[in-house]
Order: sequence, then C-alpha cells, then structure tokens
Amino acid sequence: MDDIYELIKQRRSIRNFKPDPIDESVIKRILEAGLWAPSAGNLQARTIFVVTKEQMKRDLSDACFGQDHVAQAPLVLVGCTDVESMRSYYGKRGTTLYGICDVSAAMENIILAAWQEGIGTCWVGNFDEEQVRHALRIDKRFLPVVVVAMGYPLEVPPAPARKCFDEGVIVL
Repeated sequence: MDDIYELIKQRRSIRNFKPDPIDESVIKRILEAGLWAPSAGNLQARTIFVVTKEQMKRDLSDACFGQDHVAQAPLVLVGCTDVESMRSYYGKRGTTLYGICDVSAAMENIILAAWQEGIGTCWVGNFDEEQVRHALRIDKRFLPVVVVAMGYPLEVPPAPARKCFDEGVIVL
C-alpha cells in the first residue's frame, strides 16, 4: 500500500494468527520504524522487548488477564518506557506522560509498518505491570506501557464503527 491514509483505514486488530514465523529481516524492518518515532527531547527513552519464547508468551498472556491471542501469536512485543531516564530529565511529568506517549508513538509506527508487511497486530493495554516485568525478568526502571501480539492474520475482521468527523474533532 503506497497510500498511508488507506493503510491506516485498512489496519485491523488481529486476534487470530497463523502459526507461521515472521522472517527476521521483516521483524527488523518493522522495529526500525519504531525507532523513527518522535520522542520527548529526542531522549528515545523507550525499549521494545521482542518475545518469541513460548513460556514467556504464556506468562505474558497470564499477565494480560488470560488474553489467549498473546500466547498464540508468533511474536509479542512489549513497549516500555525507561522511567529513570524520563524522571531525570523531565521529572514526574516525564514518567506519567512523556514516556508513555513516546512508547505509544513508536508502537503505532510498528503497527502500521507491520500491516504494510501483511502482519497483523493487536494492541493490548489491559495487563498487570508487575506480572509483565516478572515474565520478562526486567528491572523496575522499565515501565510496561503496551503489549502487542503479532503474526500473519488467520482472518481480517471487518472495520469497526468509527465516530463521524464532527463527533471526534472539535475545531476551535
């Protein structure tokens, strides 16, 4: 898809994946798209953990309150902000807002790049932070912001309803 607007409109949350692995060169290309996302002060104080180990995916699924598609996806990404870096530069606002925005921007780039490659994703925000840290064996300096399940879609659901322009945009 050459048209970014069409790409955005066609992207769907995918919860049923083919078991096919994703080629490493494709994964790298997708992840690199995340590195080009904007970040507060260009600190780039975010880390994306790439999970392929079956047990870790099951542990992440448990941390996501039993969302099975997390365990079934061939690949799972966990986007984290480095709270120590953000706090040292921006104080509390860095840890409660900027870091979360930075990870979200990177993951949106990743999700769109994945869709361009024919790979489906599902953004998961409902999880227990401590369980995610434990599953990944990561330090408290990393705050998990989002879990993204990835794989080739088994099926692509129809577009969900969206608010009309006038409901979602207020021009002042």
